[in-house]
Amino acid sequence: MIIPEYKYQGYRLKNAMLNAEDFSKEDIILYKVFCNALKKMPNDLDEKIFYEYMEYLSPDLVDILCYYILVSQVGPKIFTKNKYYVSELCTALTITDVSPIKYAEYAKFFLSEPIYSLIIKINKVSYTFGYLTLFDRIIRLFDLSDINEKSYNKIIKSLHKILEEKHYILLNDCSTLDDIYIKLHQAMLDVNKKGYAFTKKDFETLNYLKGYIESNDQELITLLKEQLLESEDTSFDNLSIIRNCLKIISEDQKTIIPLNLYRRKTYEKK
Repeated sequence: MIIPEYKYQGYRLKNAMLNAEDFSKEDIILYKVFCNALKKMPNDLDEKIFYEYMEYLSPDLVDILCYYILVSQVGPKIFTKNKYYVSELCTALTITDVSPIKYAEYAKFFLSEPIYSLIIKINKVSYTFGYLTLFDRIIRLFDLSDINEKSYNKIIKSLHKILEEKHYILLNDCSTLDDIYIKLHQAMLDVNKKGYAFTKKDFETLNYLKGYIESNDQELITLLKEQLLESEDTSFDNLSIIRNCLKIISEDQKTIIPLNLYRRKTYEKK
């Protein structure tokens, strides 16, 4: 059976690694992951594009082994991404404490949207944050192989912050207090489908927003809208955002004259 050139070169890399004088116990995991990736690597890759991406890699053997692993486990999707981005990603994975077993999982995170586009954009406009710097910081702060909603949103918000952009997790596209009410109400219903996190009292608290909306006091409406939007600055998941918003609504409702005023009947005591 005739194997493609890139696979043949892969087997040569395998032998070079195994015969290296400084081959250590730490290299065994990388060696095994690479051998497995080489075995599963398809025979129908575009050789021209495979080597085009390879030209951007550092000459370090470990980076090249990482590249082979990513091509094998991530697939042709990797060839749709920026070549320098892929090169720096290989370097970031090999100079940090990421286990070779997790190379593909971490790579899939950095190649996914909107992470990929945000990092590309930052690299274009920033002299401080290049690809390698961003990869390194995120890798050292988070376990990307088992990332939860809160950590994921922290990363997204941090990238937007570097770009001096506001990013809302839940209250995106909310330009009015009415928009916020609708978004919060639906989110509370969605959360309660998984377990009753919000009570009747919580929904009653949310309904205070209707009073503010109907008051037509634009200064008060604007102030409350800004407070609710700003609550996202310190919240990184829907549940926390909703609870913060309910707290703000409740506190404002206690400190501001009640909006549900009514006309006293003629027979009531003055």
